[in-house]
Amino acid sequence: MTLGVLDELRGLQIGQKLMDAVELASNNRVDSIELHVVEYNHGARRFYQRLGFIELETINDHYEIYGKQYPGVLMTKKIKRKKPWWSFLF
Repeated sequence: MTLGVLDELRGLQIGQKLMDAVELASNNRVDSIELHVVEYNHGARRFYQRLGFIELETINDHYEIYGKQYPGVLMTKKIKRKKPWWSFLF
């Protein structure tokens, strides 16, 4: 899946809401979220770092954009699993 926000819509918290939805959709079923971002997109990398993602590695030629190869950066974020509301019963 590819997610992105158009330049003219940046600053409206759309990216934040998308990432909040991804975490909510995990519904305590995953321990981490991983994503790739094209290396030259420093704004996106800073955004993900503010959300708690860390950079794991750079992957050469991961993206092809208009016929040109670019490295991608693999990022990950650990997810804190929440206890279900009924967990106090056990």
